[in-house]
Amino acid sequence: MEELDKIREKIDAIDKIVAKLLVARFLLCIQTRSFKKSLRDRRRESEILQSVQNNNPAHKSSLKKIFKKIIKESVCLQKK
Repeated sequence: MEELDKIREKIDAIDKIVAKLLVARFLLCIQTRSFKKSLRDRRRESEILQSVQNNNPAHKSSLKKIFKKIIKESVCLQKK
């Protein structure tokens, strides 16, 4: 069980980093609002999804789903 606890501690540490990076990303997305004519830039969204998948082929399906949600939340934040 100690091994499981060690793995979970590592996961928790990564989760904290991921959360901080997401907040930083969201803040940058909010800043882009004033430069855009439209909240959605489908070409840019496709580029992001393609890049994530190309850089992580072993997990591209999961990452595509996650980044679609990240993009959706980013757009929602820009609307506020």
